[in-house]
Amino acid sequence: MTHATLPLDADAPAPRTVRRIAYTIARVVLGLLLVANAPVGTLIQSPPSGPHGDALLNALWHTPYIMVLTKLVELCVGLALLTNRFVPLALTVFAPVAVNIIAFQFAFVPQIVPIGIVLVSLSAFIAWENRAAYAALLRATPQSSISQRGAS
Repeated sequence: MTHATLPLDADAPAPRTVRRIAYTIARVVLGLLLVANAPVGTLIQSPPSGPHGDALLNALWHTPYIMVLTKLVELCVGLALLTNRFVPLALTVFAPVAVNIIAFQFAFVPQIVPIGIVLVSLSAFIAWENRAAYAALLRATPQSSISQRGAS
């Protein structure tokens, strides 16, 4: 029996539907993770991360803005993902935070690196599904509206 003669399962969802469902699940899970993690360190005590990691976190929390800004970014990105609004912008803003989260985990708390890998993997999948929105950012030469007007 060749591939062309195999009967199709009429109840099987279309591949596009499966990708849309996977995208929605990834977006909601990442959004929930970020919203749930936003109060960690502010309202909820951070878990121990060893003497050097704790020293770094303590120093960062005692700066006037850095950790508050980071937690605010996590909260806003999480809410954007949950509401499905400005998703490409939210992921662009979250990318440096994600890099620092996983770098901190590798350096100070290697036992929780899988959490960081899940965070980065979900972000990468969601970004891939929105790749058309990043096309202008990844263009080597800009296409400004000024140069387009001058050409006409």
